[in-house]
Amino acid sequence: MAPGLLAMATAPKSTLLATAGRQLGHVQLLHLPPCPESRSRNPPLSTKPVPQKPPSATLSTLKSTTPIIAHSTALTTLSLTTSGRLVATTSSNGTLIRIWNTSTGAKVKELRRGTDKAEIYGVSFRPDEREVCVWSDKGTIHVFSLGLSGTS
Repeated sequence: MAPGLLAMATAPKSTLLATAGRQLGHVQLLHLPPCPESRSRNPPLSTKPVPQKPPSATLSTLKSTTPIIAHSTALTTLSLTTSGRLVATTSSNGTLIRIWNTSTGAKVKELRRGTDKAEIYGVSFRPDEREVCVWSDKGTIHVFSLGLSGTS
């Protein structure tokens, strides 16, 4: 398990946490209770804010999915779209970026950064989920079109 490797998406009415799974190369998705919507960003000056207790997650409110078997080697990055609809994974080989549907666990795209081993520093999705950017120790930045239907 890659310690400290996680990604979080907090779309309205949903919160998704992606972590390295218990087995090498696996991803565990955890659907958390939605964050409460803020009533007002700027409360009136004449009233004191009432401290609110954050929602506590109980076992009955957490929904864990079947792990995604993403790679055969250790995960190095996890990245979620803002909506939480897609998760990108990379491994210690540093050659492939795999994109997964977080609802079904199905692989929706596999992208090749190169053929030689690299340390991938990060992966980031465009807010509209049409492209993904990958950067590595090779001093290169790769921007891939996802070409997925149903992206916003």
